[in-house]
Amino acid sequence: MSSKLPAFYNDSAVNIWVEDALTRDYLTAIWPRDNFHYIVAGGLAGVKAMVKQAAEEKLPIKVFAIVDRDLGKHNEDKWDDSQWAGVEYRARVLEVENFLLDAQAIAEAPGNAIRMDATEIEKRMLNKARELKWWMTYKRVLSDINGKRNEGFPSDQMGYQVKNEDEAVNMLRECIWVKQTYPKMGDEIQEAALRIRVQRVFQEVERWLNRDDWKEQFSGKELFKFIYGQVSSASGVRIPATTEALAAEIGRIQFDKKRVPPSLDKLRASILRRSK
Repeated sequence: MSSKLPAFYNDSAVNIWVEDALTRDYLTAIWPRDNFHYIVAGGLAGVKAMVKQAAEEKLPIKVFAIVDRDLGKHNEDKWDDSQWAGVEYRARVLEVENFLLDAQAIAEAPGNAIRMDATEIEKRMLNKARELKWWMTYKRVLSDINGKRNEGFPSDQMGYQVKNEDEAVNMLRECIWVKQTYPKMGDEIQEAALRIRVQRVFQEVERWLNRDDWKEQFSGKELFKFIYGQVSSASGVRIPATTEALAAEIGRIQFDKKRVPPSLDKLRASILRRSK
């Protein structure tokens, strides 16, 4: 990278990397008065690469990222911490689309072409969530197993000690993670162990439905895509034509009615404070 700022940055604004256009359009709608410049990376890997590069280059601008939690851990509890130096914001909800599961805002949106009321929208989203409960169980168990597999994975800093082939081989031979991974995974993927894990997670998924946690824990992408299809079709034509357009409409309604989700109010305040 040259000493000049890359063309995709705006040196007079707060630069925020996001995973997709829907996130950009929604955040633009709920934060219309802020000098935020959103850049679409086309996925989580792209976001991570770009914020890492900005940090390594010590660019004289503010660069942050807003990404989906995706069954990982959120960092919402750190946003008020003045000592926190992270640049990736991950909200408590599973995906940004979870903030769009606002039945009242969807009902009021121009993109609700068939004028479905909020009660019916809520009912249909919940029924769809119930249909997805085994799928969510599968995803959660898969994520747990992946986390277990990567537990204790050595940090990149360990590799700085490797200077030649022998040292590389010896480091691998002595690595606790390498020694433990295969035997450990053998136990994790036995049928009896998998059944126990699936049963435990399914009970948790059922609790989400009973406590209305489904709006945070279930896939917002799947539920929003579903309800978009339910409300936007009039005479065989999609109005609005894209989920991004409906997301922007919902964002504008949430802003106008002062119903922006509290997590996003908190996130905005953190970025503004850290950008001074």
